[in-house]
Amino acid sequence: MYRLSALKIVLPIALAAISGCGQAPRAEAAKDQKVDAIVQKSGGDWSYVSQSDREYLVRETGRGDEQTAAMDLRARWGRMRGAPPIPGPPAR
Repeated sequence: MYRLSALKIVLPIALAAISGCGQAPRAEAAKDQKVDAIVQKSGGDWSYVSQSDREYLVRETGRGDEQTAAMDLRARWGRMRGAPPIPGPPAR
């Protein structure tokens, strides 16, 4: 009896969680593709980014700060060109 009532509660919650799982990664991938296109078009140079693209980058990647967005643009350009990652602490 208790198993049946627990199943009635858990099943709809599980189905709701599963059905919405694919939406967030697709939106994130679309945002990354747009940012990557802006980086490619500008060649990693903030001065070549259009005003509308600057506003988008500040809003989406810079957390409201133009300097942070410009640094992210340069970092993405470096990764696209195959620059080595920034060294961190040694692996153990």
